[in-house]
Amino acid sequence: MDDFTKMMLMMGKGMWGGTKLMLNSMGALANRLSGNTPEQRNARKRGVTEYKPSEIGGFFPPSEAPGNTVISGGNDEIRAEAVGAFAQLAAYYQMPVVIIHSGNQILEQYMLKLFQGTGLVGIINQMNPCYEPFYGKNSREICQMIMESAPKEFEMKMNVRTYIEGMCAFLAAKGRKPHYRLLSSCPHGQMFVKVDEAMQNGLMTQEQGQAIKMRLMAGQNEYYKIENYFYDLEMQIGPVLWKHLPAVQGQNMPPVSISGALANQGILLLDVCSVSNQILMNLMLSEIKLANQKGIRLACVLDSLEVGDNEYLKKMIEQNSKCSLAFSSEDVYAACNADEKLFHILIGKSVKSVIFRHGSNVSATKWSEGIGSYDKEEVSHSYSKGKTSSPIMLFPSVSSTQSMNVSMKREYIVKPEDIIRMGNREAYIYSRSANELAHTELV
Repeated sequence: MDDFTKMMLMMGKGMWGGTKLMLNSMGALANRLSGNTPEQRNARKRGVTEYKPSEIGGFFPPSEAPGNTVISGGNDEIRAEAVGAFAQLAAYYQMPVVIIHSGNQILEQYMLKLFQGTGLVGIINQMNPCYEPFYGKNSREICQMIMESAPKEFEMKMNVRTYIEGMCAFLAAKGRKPHYRLLSSCPHGQMFVKVDEAMQNGLMTQEQGQAIKMRLMAGQNEYYKIENYFYDLEMQIGPVLWKHLPAVQGQNMPPVSISGALANQGILLLDVCSVSNQILMNLMLSEIKLANQKGIRLACVLDSLEVGDNEYLKKMIEQNSKCSLAFSSEDVYAACNADEKLFHILIGKSVKSVIFRHGSNVSATKWSEGIGSYDKEEVSHSYSKGKTSSPIMLFPSVSSTQSMNVSMKREYIVKPEDIIRMGNREAYIYSRSANELAHTELV
């Protein structure tokens, strides 16, 4: 299916689900903007635009290119709709979309339904295990992925990189393309013997063999780090890893890498199965980084993941500038491990924030702080009454005075209690391009 046909199918399904409608009529809106009562001045300073019930797609219009987005709060269903709107906009701009999530089957089913008939959506999970991270990659790219995805405690150094290059060069000399199973099952203690055997059998020249041995020697004292890396990774990647089955067991699914999906300009969902599968998550993120380095425009969604102590994920959030990143979680502040600096970097680099109901007062307060405050005018009235008498007056006269005092009070634009008490489909949506904070209920 060519890009034009795919686009027509998407447009035919009503990409943006109609329009968003302001709650105020134009006359009422003009009065609110031009009135000079304290209430009207407060409404202007607060700056919240009220909308009639609208579909989430109305807040991701085709006139705005997809940019960094934060989706926080609510349940899996409502967040899936927001992720879907982000993905639709990216697809409209012909940007491939990679969605990395942790066991979110609701999101998988929603995306399949949303893009039904387009053939754009691919899913890798335990029911469809076909992930092959090293498929179609050269030795330099494989080295980078392994080095970057390993946690700090593995202490992967440059001599380990040279050793991995030797492993890949050995496979290449034998006419084999490196892939996960070959690399993870490498008999490190026998590598020099195998190189000698390959030279004796004429599978490689003496020059090739010596060059491979030199690379292997550079890291022979630390190959145990690679063994440990694949041992830990095997526990994490196993449920989604591509398996080559004999023909008698049925038709094989082709191996899928993120790089291959990006080339097809599709929408790929990958399930890391557990938020604790840090190496697997980092391996997927390193593929995205490789694509960025090649200049590929793409959109990435991180759903239901926790940053915690994952330094690689944290670095991607802090330094990302080459792909449109959407971070979706039932509580983004908690997903940031209550790291205020990281939380404010995340929302500060986002062009759109979608905020649903939160159950935590701490997280609701952090969102209120992130949205900001304004100087609210508070009006108080005072009354005084007095009597005046004189010798010539039979009855004293009574007088009264009334005064109005206006004081200023700093107040959140959206209070924490407002976020906690929101309805299931109620949302605040900030769009930087329009400089608008919208409030609506999604239909």
